[in-house]
Amino acid sequence: FEKGLTGVFLKPIEGASKGGVGGFFKGAFQGITGLVVKPVTGILDATSKTAEGIKNTAKLLDDRSAIDCKVRLPRAFYKREQYFSLYEEGDAEMYTLLKMYRNGIYSNDIFFEAFEIYPDANRTKSHYLILTLQHIIYFNKDKGKAEWYLDTSNIKDIESSKESIRILIKQSTKKLSGPATIPIKHSNEGKSILNEIKNLRLALSE
Repeated sequence: FEKGLTGVFLKPIEGASKGGVGGFFKGAFQGITGLVVKPVTGILDATSKTAEGIKNTAKLLDDRSAIDCKVRLPRAFYKREQYFSLYEEGDAEMYTLLKMYRNGIYSNDIFFEAFEIYPDANRTKSHYLILTLQHIIYFNKDKGKAEWYLDTSNIKDIESSKESIRILIKQSTKKLSGPATIPIKHSNEGKSILNEIKNLRLALSE
């Protein structure tokens, strides 16, 4: 069990260092499946009856195959109410990244909304914008790290144009000496992001 538990934390870190956010999730899959498989393997060696019980339980999974259930990331839970909707793979990725990034420094954040953004017109490179009640984080997916982040309590105002959304801050931080900029290449995407940031500010005032 100890080896499986260690894998949960080490595999994503190893993956991120090799392949950015994509490597992070590959490592997360390896770590999570290691946590499940290694302890179960020991139990199966001890008794064949347990194996039969697990086999029967697996038959009850009528929505997804057993393989899919093992590797699918946890679904996202949203806002203070922690409600969930139909499974969204993109949100699940960003939710998992939020909870596991840098040894879980954002693990207690309340997930609000998230977007995959393509700053270039050709849509060849993507970033993740994750909104929580505590932070706004702009991840570079290729580099596997946050380009900037800010406390939601540090938001002063919001400005928008066709090219970007600018979050004005009350005071400079280690990552930001001025406004936090979210580049926008598609108007509909910009409207959705702007509306959710406004909704976030509204939720913070309640």
